[in-house]
Amino acid sequence: MKLTILTLGLMAIFSSCTYQYFKVSSNQVPKNENNDFVVENDTLKVLYRFTGYHGPVQITIFNKMNEPLEIDWRKSALIMNNRASSYYTPDMVLNGTINNDSLRKLYFFNTRYINANIHADILVNEPSQFIPPSSSISKIPIALRQENLIFLPVGLKKEKLQINEYHIVKVKRAEYTVEKSPVSFRSYLTFKCGSGEGKEFSLEYKFYVSEVIQTGSGPESFRQATEDGDIFYVSQ
Repeated sequence: MKLTILTLGLMAIFSSCTYQYFKVSSNQVPKNENNDFVVENDTLKVLYRFTGYHGPVQITIFNKMNEPLEIDWRKSALIMNNRASSYYTPDMVLNGTINNDSLRKLYFFNTRYINANIHADILVNEPSQFIPPSSSISKIPIALRQENLIFLPVGLKKEKLQINEYHIVKVKRAEYTVEKSPVSFRSYLTFKCGSGEGKEFSLEYKFYVSEVIQTGSGPESFRQATEDGDIFYVSQ
């Protein structure tokens, strides 16, 4: 039994992890120097950024007007494979830390207890957000769903990719047009302009995965996977 457990432990240590890197493109939205997608008109500027693990959808909104702007998250959604996921959820998020002060033992009860300080913040998701004139907000309301990301795309070809001036890694890679892309999605945002009832309007833009790279090298080897706004990754 001990030998079996040891063998399983060694297998877990030496088993390799497969990473898939997804490059996002759009035929509607241009990119800036950081490869963020930028939508801009006389009223506002919206930046989309997908970099990171599991494709977090980071949305930054700049109000360019001299009057207030409101984003209605309840009427905004990510649509993937014709399935809408609201940008708003009523769930609250608890962020906190626990610091242990001491560990004591009550000998006559033969028990131990720990003195601890707990500091926590409860983050409430607002159904809408007010954006004052000439200011901005940034939020990650959702991530691209995992079940739509972990897959083995057809058409992957073996290549050697030079990731920096010193390292070349073996990868499997494929490029896709918007018609052949394995993953496509839309972002739908609803705004209200002005104070009081205001005037409601919406913006919708389409995105798709234009390139997939599969390799055993983690994101620490791919600078773009943690810096560029159009690349995200998952692991298996």
